[in-house]
Amino acid sequence: MRPRFPKQIGFISLILTNIVVLGGVENWPLIGNAGALSLFFFLLAGLLFFVPSVFVTAELASTWRQAGGLYVWVKEAFGHRAAFTAAWLMWISQIFWFPLPLILINSSTALLFHSPAMTDTFYQLIFSLVLLWVTTFIFFQGMGVQSRLNSIGGMGLLTSGVLITILGFIWIWKEQPLGLLFSVKTFTHDLSHIKNWRTFAAVLTTLQGIEISAFHAQSVKDPKKNYPRAAFISAPISFILAFLGTFAIVAVVAQKQIIASQNEMEVIEIFYHAFNLPGLFPLALILFILGLYMSINAWYASSIKGLLAIATHGDLPPLFRQVNQQGMPTTLMILQALIISVLSILYILFPQVNYIYWIFVALTIMLYLLSYLFIFSAAIKLRYKKTDVPRPYKIPGGKIGIWLVAGTGLATSLVVSILAFLLPDYVLNFSSLTYFPWFSLGLVLICLAPQFILMFKKASWKSAPSEEMEVQAFLTSPSKEMLTP
Repeated sequence: MRPRFPKQIGFISLILTNIVVLGGVENWPLIGNAGALSLFFFLLAGLLFFVPSVFVTAELASTWRQAGGLYVWVKEAFGHRAAFTAAWLMWISQIFWFPLPLILINSSTALLFHSPAMTDTFYQLIFSLVLLWVTTFIFFQGMGVQSRLNSIGGMGLLTSGVLITILGFIWIWKEQPLGLLFSVKTFTHDLSHIKNWRTFAAVLTTLQGIEISAFHAQSVKDPKKNYPRAAFISAPISFILAFLGTFAIVAVVAQKQIIASQNEMEVIEIFYHAFNLPGLFPLALILFILGLYMSINAWYASSIKGLLAIATHGDLPPLFRQVNQQGMPTTLMILQALIISVLSILYILFPQVNYIYWIFVALTIMLYLLSYLFIFSAAIKLRYKKTDVPRPYKIPGGKIGIWLVAGTGLATSLVVSILAFLLPDYVLNFSSLTYFPWFSLGLVLICLAPQFILMFKKASWKSAPSEEMEVQAFLTSPSKEMLTP
């Protein structure tokens, strides 16, 4: 029986999906550990990276609307080998990221119930694995489930972010002692130290993901209109809320307290306790846990659609292009869950957790930014290669405009990917002579993995069963709708 691709993601759901992906309340304390410098980096990242990514994604997603997102864009620009690499990098970067929010949800739940037993290593492991596999089987039910979850998560994130922002401004209005201390001398001194620029890389991680919803093109209602509109509504909401939320946290919580905290939730707890409202923190914690879990959901079934596009093209064995009645790639999702399970076990049981935490974070930043290099490059290339394709939304200014916008994002991604090599202060005793070559070797092997896989490609992989032809049509040829101006 042929898989179904119901149009289950409407305009409002698309906006809330983007907000869930970009919300990242859990990242606000991490960003705020550099004080005033964090806010400067936030504005800089918004101008040099976030704005270009929104405009470029709006053009690409509204024009090339087949399922597969960046795989389709890069394939149109540079061919399927480059597209394989780009989709692979985005997917594998999320694989390294997923264990981290699973652990954070566990620690936040332990804090909510005041249960020391929930911080036990064995309990953390079981909690994370159960949550991971339950999420996997939930998404076997299709994109309608994700759409509903994202709607709930989007409202939860908005509520949590607005609450933090309002309380922060109440703190300032009542002229309470500010945690944010600013002086030009200190600011310029901190700005001149290259190690402090790692915060810039951390800021970019909260501004990534506007392109994620494009992986689900087959489930979106009227993507030609809804993608650009949803991007231009959700992007400023997410950015303003994240900036004001970060500002509120650093205004209330002293920078030294943020740096000294063990995790993000300790900072949030200090923030709420500063207002002497003990009953408010559990509510905020529930919203935080809900929002973080929905953020996982928004990412979990998205980048894997890029691998499905790869498999449908014939670059992976036929086993990996199997989809169920709801159009979900069940084999790939099980493989994804297995890999994340192994990484979660490694992360939880590793004795020097700070080291492996930073390695995971650095890999996530590096690999994701490398995939953005493909996105920005594809946008420029397609303006020259596919000049005759009608674009429902087009970055204004002709070729100068696309070079200015996409070129800025390309240069920023390249610079920040280099910054990801910088170690944080608390792991400087982890010898750079050991860290750098091994990290670099791992990165190179990950990037070359698609080419290694293609060395073993067989002609039989290309033939698709009849029940998969609908997927094949969406991924390899433009729809009739796409040819209509």
